[in-house]
Amino acid sequence: MKLKMNDDYRYDVDMAQMDWQVEDSNPFSTRELPSINLFNLIIKGKIEMKSHMQTLKTGNLFIEYQIDNKGDGVLVPSGLSKSEANFWFLNIGDMGLFLSDEFLQWIFKHQDRLEIETKTNEKTADDHIGHGLIIPFYRILELQIEYYQQIEAAATQKRVRELMFSNNT
Repeated sequence: MKLKMNDDYRYDVDMAQMDWQVEDSNPFSTRELPSINLFNLIIKGKIEMKSHMQTLKTGNLFIEYQIDNKGDGVLVPSGLSKSEANFWFLNIGDMGLFLSDEFLQWIFKHQDRLEIETKTNEKTADDHIGHGLIIPFYRILELQIEYYQQIEAAATQKRVRELMFSNNT
């Protein structure tokens, strides 16, 4: 079976076409369980694939969220604001990076506080002008740590509220 590319701009590849799953029966691999779970999410999800060769020159990732696809100066939603992908695969030279759509959406939502710049790029090979986030590659891990700290804090707050309200009944 061959994996087919999607052609309607919602995402690039739906990995669920392959019906794969990593099953782990090795009792000594419990430390690998988070990696196995993440890999299973990726191979069951929809992927947005982007080549980021400019990152090797600029040190930045460009995550598009608007595009002028008619050349009339009107920016319409695209990329991050329109994609239905669960994960983004960014090809940077001979390195690949998977980022969850939720993480990228979090960066987009908090771009001012995180001091993430936006930029309109030059015309691409297909004469499109995109507008997007400029994320310094070196900040990805720092942003990921802050993202998970917020998730953990929200989960803790939820547990505290549940305990408070369950004791009142």
